Amino acid sequence: MTDTSKATRRLSQVTDLVMGKTEMTIPFDPDSTSFPLRKDLPRIPGAPEDCAWVWGKDDYIGRLNLLTPTRVKAAAAEIRTGEMARVDLPLNVPEQPAFGREKFQHSIKTLVENIAYDDLYNMNTQSGTQWDGFRHFAHIPTQTFYNGTKGSDIAGPEANEKCSIHHWAKHGFSGRAGMRLDPI
Repeated sequence: MTDTSKATRRLSQVTDLVMGKTEMTIPFDPDSTSFPLRKDLPRIPGAPEDCAWVWGKDDYIGRLNLLTPTRVKAAAAEIRTGEMARVDLPLNVPEQPAFGREKFQHSIKTLVENIAYDDLYNMNTQSGTQWDGFRHFAHIPTQTFYNGTKGSDIAGPEANEKCSIHHWAKHGFSGRAGMRLDPI
């Protein structure tokens, strides 16, 4: 770690201390400027070792908690050119999704000839850009998804909305990209 990054981390820790925040407070304060390393995460009973489900027992958006109004406003101040960069794939890429998943299909339904039409889409959310919440693939040894979600929360008579992608849509996405498009 460089002297500059050590100083920056120490300054963040002092700022958090003054503001009453600590990097080990659970659930983490999303406006905190520092967080523990994975090896320093507290053990959560019933959760896989080193899990980071530390935003509270009813959390289903994980690190999206970090997209606070404070951070979004700060990110907006960094806009220089207004250029946009896509981070998704076209809906039909790859043409044949992996593991025998269904191909993307688009059709048009005529509601009223020359007046109204509907676009119909049939797609697997695992082909190309993933469009799913934290209940796609479990931690195999414990058969547990994010924040204690189990298979019975996803399908069957006890199914509910734990870790469904609608939590992400409800929260919203806005922030800055991790790349620069302009020369330094």
